[in-house]
Amino acid sequence: MAIGDLTISIGALTLILDPNIIQESNGFNIRDMDSDSTQQHIRKMADVIKENGNEMFPPIRIFQEGEQLFVMEGWCRRRAHILAMEEGAPIKGILCLSPTKKKPEEIILNILSSNDGLPLTAIEKAKAVKKLQSFLWTPADIAKKTGWSISTVNNLVLLSDVPNEIAEMIKTGQISATLAINTMRERGKDDIWKYVAEVGELVESIREKIESEGE
Repeated sequence: MAIGDLTISIGALTLILDPNIIQESNGFNIRDMDSDSTQQHIRKMADVIKENGNEMFPPIRIFQEGEQLFVMEGWCRRRAHILAMEEGAPIKGILCLSPTKKKPEEIILNILSSNDGLPLTAIEKAKAVKKLQSFLWTPADIAKKTGWSISTVNNLVLLSDVPNEIAEMIKTGQISATLAINTMRERGKDDIWKYVAEVGELVESIREKIESEGE
């Protein structure tokens, strides 16, 4: 089916589409769409759309593969539009820039520069760096394209290699990304569990001491 058959309205450079026909390609998304902060951000945008419409939101970017459309930039905006429409928002659809054919690495860079308004976490940035490395990009290449320093990119490379369990602890705030990065640098991946456990025991002992002194 041609994209024109799916379009609600066509402008010079933009289309209005039903957000439900735009798919998500998990291979490109670096944002944790199920995190509390992301869900709250989507909820807030949906409430704004229901209350004031969607004219204040910039168009999302989409790309086309065959007859399928995928979101490239604006993951949260797409979900917010779907939620708002499900809850009765009187809007026709979501504003999209005309679909383009993009290289995979360009899609990742667009996500990094997305203006959804919710900053990416360190873990999400590390995930992007790992994907860019899979396209044989060096830290210098990534730094040049993103505007980050080499040291920032190297830190994210280290962070991208932490065990999944440690990444989850960072997401939930049990340990900081900085602690994980420094531990990876000083002790390596094999020893990070031991060090995190040591830090946890130290924090717990300090907490118990403070509580006992306060009694």
